[in-house]
Amino acid sequence: MGSRGNWLSWSPEFLKLFVWPLPVVCYRRQVGREPTGFPQHRYSPRTTEDGRYSPDLMKKTLFLYRLLFTAFCLLGVLTSFPVWAQNLPEFVPVTPIILDNGLTVILRENHTAPVATMRIYVRTGSIYEQEYLGSGISHLFEHLISGGSTSTRSEEETRAILDSIGGASNAYTTKDHTAFFVTTSSDHFDTVIELMADWMQNSTFPPNEFDREWGVVQRELEQDENDPESVLYDLASANMFRVHPEKYPVIGHKEILQRLTREDVIKYYKRMYSPDNMIVVAVGDFNKEEVLEKIKKAFQNFKRQSIPPITLPEEPLQISKRVVVKGMDVQVALARMDFRTVDLLHPDLYPLDVLDFILSHGESSRLVREIKDAQQLVYSLSTFSYTPHYRPGNFTVSISLDPANLEKAQNAILSELYRLKTELVTEQELQKAKKQKISEYISGLQTVESQASDLGINMLGALDPNFSQKYVENIQKVTAEDIRRVVHKYFFEDNLSVTMIVPKAVEEAKQQKPEEKITPSPIRKVVLDNGMVLLTRRNPGVPLVSLQAYFKGGLMVENEKNNGISNFTAQMLLKGTKTRTALDIASFFDSIGGGIEAGSGNNTFSVSAAVLSADFDSALEVVADVIQNPTFPEEEMEKLRKVILAEIKRIDETWESESETFFRRNFFAKSPYRYLSIGLEETVSGFTRKDLQGFYQAFCVPNNLVLAVFGDIDPVHVEELVKKEFSGFEKNPSLKFPEVPEEPPLEKSREVRKTTEKTVSAIYLGYPGMDLYNVKDRDAITVLDAIISGIGYPSGWLHNELRGRQLVYVVHAYNFA
Repeated sequence: MGSRGNWLSWSPEFLKLFVWPLPVVCYRRQVGREPTGFPQHRYSPRTTEDGRYSPDLMKKTLFLYRLLFTAFCLLGVLTSFPVWAQNLPEFVPVTPIILDNGLTVILRENHTAPVATMRIYVRTGSIYEQEYLGSGISHLFEHLISGGSTSTRSEEETRAILDSIGGASNAYTTKDHTAFFVTTSSDHFDTVIELMADWMQNSTFPPNEFDREWGVVQRELEQDENDPESVLYDLASANMFRVHPEKYPVIGHKEILQRLTREDVIKYYKRMYSPDNMIVVAVGDFNKEEVLEKIKKAFQNFKRQSIPPITLPEEPLQISKRVVVKGMDVQVALARMDFRTVDLLHPDLYPLDVLDFILSHGESSRLVREIKDAQQLVYSLSTFSYTPHYRPGNFTVSISLDPANLEKAQNAILSELYRLKTELVTEQELQKAKKQKISEYISGLQTVESQASDLGINMLGALDPNFSQKYVENIQKVTAEDIRRVVHKYFFEDNLSVTMIVPKAVEEAKQQKPEEKITPSPIRKVVLDNGMVLLTRRNPGVPLVSLQAYFKGGLMVENEKNNGISNFTAQMLLKGTKTRTALDIASFFDSIGGGIEAGSGNNTFSVSAAVLSADFDSALEVVADVIQNPTFPEEEMEKLRKVILAEIKRIDETWESESETFFRRNFFAKSPYRYLSIGLEETVSGFTRKDLQGFYQAFCVPNNLVLAVFGDIDPVHVEELVKKEFSGFEKNPSLKFPEVPEEPPLEKSREVRKTTEKTVSAIYLGYPGMDLYNVKDRDAITVLDAIISGIGYPSGWLHNELRGRQLVYVVHAYNFA
């Protein structure tokens, strides 16, 4: 988490940023960066950067992730690869430009939309802090520089400039670099160049800003101490590395951080913020020759500094298995199993990355199918292969589970991994993983921001901005024998580090390419004979299709006796039909590099899918099948029940989910919104197959369904296909919704408190508001939210005032209609 000087203005200029493309959530490998979901990077508290999503397992994010493939160009390249591997996007290779002062500049034109982004990467991550190791001074710098005062302008003047151009600005810090970035409409890009050049050269760190951000970072550090996954990440780093500075958290240790002074900051700034220690990347709707001249002018007075040579100590070879256990106030155990592997430029990088996909990407993957579904030893499981440029990498298996299953689950996982020493992965598994890597690669290059990030991270890690394309090409060369070889080489007990977060009681007992600009078509609405509403929109900008099927339901049709039934029923739709098993459904979407998900909210429950446009027809058939023909298998129902109950137990583990739940249950007196869509332990425990079938028959009917199909489609073809696939879906003329209890008026203010052992306090202030249909007031209060708290970004007068006085780390406002 990170900078405070990041502003978002909801001006018409800013709205240009969202003309193209559609939203994306994807997994994206970047050079030398750990996969998302692990808190290596310190970000602004209310924004994400390049696929950094909240690791909180309780947060059910909207399934919007998009998979992408490029148009087939029929060029005879990569002829030894499968057909789908011959159609990678062809970006014109970029050549780094080194200015006279040593500044590296990388430019790429992208005229898809009138948007441009600029990023500056500084080699000042936590591993390079020298005498300040463990202090998190690089991360503190990120807070101070991004949007802070310079010798040219004040913090307030910077904020006003960003507001006026609608600039989306943020920064983050990792183990090996700090990055600053601003995205805006291309007609304001000159301002961005001048502004960011000013930050890099002329920051002054006024005492009041230093004191404020020094305090803010400490509050952030205290917040992380209550996050089990953040604790697990830092604990695993310290477990794997006893000598290398990788062992230090990016944010630092509190006792060392507290010793930092403003004089330390100025000294470090003069030492490390030198042009020959930076990379400037710009991507967008501009002429690169003109932008290069403007960058040269903006940095012309930036002189080289004498940067001391930094030699990172080599981590000694690990000679035996390491195990570290920490007790926390949790109900569900978390564990990581880390094998030390290779750095970024080692050829074994490629089979390790393919193995990662074979093991855990998709419900039909090896470990998910065997450990999670068949043996039911874990609630969740993922793997990743992290290979940075500055140290040996690690191949990790990460799990959440019942503490009682810790030993059994680890043994079962090792058994599955060691099997790969004697048997080859199948050709089907190999090809599926490679196709998923192609989809992942293309998905991550849809926006100017993601392209700039790709170029910058490639240059930092591999000294080659075009490395990613070479990476994907080498992935296609991996064989089954290569995978067996790396398993033999790196997967053995003396090379294993195990790190666990367990309930305190358990621990105590144990101790005892650029495209033409494309405009999407208008949304087309069709009502079918059975009452089903079909919405279509053609957007040929990317060859992807998103299907969203929404039923009216969710909390609004629930009460204290059946809370959670919408969520349970929705998820069971994917667990088997009359002609397909749960594994069949998962395997289908895995095999095409797509995805499907189901869930529930306040007013709806849904089934969502995202696929390549070439696979739309077959994907629609499967989606129609799960909606119309679910069988609610008892065995699958019991598996799902265990997972949901585990998530319910974890609600109070983090202060965010605990405080929100406490607020809702006390603010609403009669409304079903006082509940969470996941349900209550007593209701979820008691649901029967008959209950779910009854709910399905009542509300999963066509006259209660809106199906939206957006993307690279022919709306007429989609309409014909939908009519065909849903021809047997009969409307329910007696569809009726339960009456929602009227919420009594709040006649006077009331206050409720809950005392916990967490070191973070949370305050919710709620006022009776409007219903969903009051569009005029909803729009007005959305604007008010932007003014008060910046909606999704760290800004707004309430944020600035409270955080400026070091009273809060995060402050949010939202409208619950």
